[in-house]
Amino acid sequence: MWNDLIILCSITLFVLGLGFLISYLRKKQIIDHDDVNLSRRIIEIVELIFVVISKDEKFKNKGTFALDLAKVVVDYIDNILDDDVDKKEVSLDVIWKLLEKFEITPTEEQWQLIEIIIDEGLKFQDKK
Repeated sequence: MWNDLIILCSITLFVLGLGFLISYLRKKQIIDHDDVNLSRRIIEIVELIFVVISKDEKFKNKGTFALDLAKVVVDYIDNILDDDVDKKEVSLDVIWKLLEKFEITPTEEQWQLIEIIIDEGLKFQDKK
């Protein structure tokens, strides 16, 4: 119960914080879609290296799990770089995908809390 709640809160705050960071980096013209595509390619290469050289199945599974999480995050970054995207919807979608990876299903009340946190975070971000 507590472990799930900690993971749920961590993922929500991570996504919100990443949204702030990407918004800042985009305004400063430090990151764009080309950077995201390079990140995707690097993840693909590292994933292939894991498959090829890893003899320990447990280690390989942990590595590919981490890379699966990274792919979800890179897709999120790519999506929020666009101005015409619904950032709330994209943020909630990535939170849901990450929770699924951890096999966590939030209760209705937990999901409402996540929505409120994302709403308020995006309102704050829009003011900046």
